Amino acid sequence: MDRTGQRAMFRVGAGGPEFVVKGVNFVRLRRGDHSTFEAVPLESKAPEAPNGDCYDPQKAEAMLAFVQSVRLNTVRVFIIGRSAANPGIAGPEGTTTALYEPYMANVLDFLERAEKHGIYVLPTFGDGELPRNEYFRKRLGGGGNRIYLTSEGIAAKREYVREFLQFIQSRRPELMATLLGVQMQNELHLDGKSWPFDAVNGTVTSANGKTYDLSNARQRQALMDEGIVYYLDAMTDAVHKIDPKLLVCEGIFTMRAVGKNPDTDLGPGPEFAGDRRWPPTLETLSRSKLDFLDVHFYRTRTNESVADAFARDMETVRFVGATAAAILKDKPVILGEFGAFQFAESSWTAAQENLLSIRDEAMYRGMSGWLLWTYDTFEQTELMPGMTDGGELLRRLGN
Repeated sequence: MDRTGQRAMFRVGAGGPEFVVKGVNFVRLRRGDHSTFEAVPLESKAPEAPNGDCYDPQKAEAMLAFVQSVRLNTVRVFIIGRSAANPGIAGPEGTTTALYEPYMANVLDFLERAEKHGIYVLPTFGDGELPRNEYFRKRLGGGGNRIYLTSEGIAAKREYVREFLQFIQSRRPELMATLLGVQMQNELHLDGKSWPFDAVNGTVTSANGKTYDLSNARQRQALMDEGIVYYLDAMTDAVHKIDPKLLVCEGIFTMRAVGKNPDTDLGPGPEFAGDRRWPPTLETLSRSKLDFLDVHFYRTRTNESVADAFARDMETVRFVGATAAAILKDKPVILGEFGAFQFAESSWTAAQENLLSIRDEAMYRGMSGWLLWTYDTFEQTELMPGMTDGGELLRRLGN
């Protein structure tokens, strides 16, 4: 990665050409949950898993071959293990090891295939979670905000990330070079109605050693922002200790996507009606040691043009004007998810044009690439995947 000049960017090798991320999200939605490498079959076949309920090497191979053929270069995948119905990396109930080896074997299979096709892979961990097994239950008796704001939570998440990377490194070290980076979670946010934000009085001491007054909105916001930066610094240090060259990133949705405005909605708390999720801004993430940042955008207001909707969303993550320029000078930013909701599009033809416009908006604003939501997740009927027309959209995006 090159941080010289006016904009940080990815490069292929020292002094090589700029690398622009162009790709897709590859994910199944097994019983509504993100799943890419599931190794435990469902007890009964579910209608919401028409593409199969477990990782399919041949379908992964076909996807990677097609992605390569249309000149895309990156696939984002999901490392999940948070439910009994979708145990994922946690393994079946009662698993006492940190990670479920059959699941990790699927990860290695995918990385090997991606390497063959010259495709980078960006694995992202699930939101506010640790693997749902006995091993991690003994390390932290909960999840959510406690992962980011307590020493025990940070230690447990650090161990999770370390176990994942060391599994790859110890068995197939050459595949580490296939990783574009590693993303600490899909869409980082804190829960404004859970500990410690469910209290409006008293104080709390975060993992960073600072004490915050919960009766003060600015203190609550500082607790969130400073806590997130401390957590991300710890995660980045842990990854770089394993592989100093491996890039670390974090993903967010915009505040506007959950009905919030950073200028008026200050400090997470139970008194706010509506969506309880509070994402940080890109400006907050930029204060951390992260190597690059990821923001997600979906047009959901049909009375707005793509350009207007994109601009308004980016304003709520402080990615505008001089602030955006300062962020881009230090860290590349990618559009890690963008997609087309059925209700927001008059037709697939209109959706294609809008998706191309979103890509162009991202690049115009200095982003270093994009990843479409999704390649072929037809089970998510409210959105239109990239293979809706047999892949013509992906061909157009890649050119």
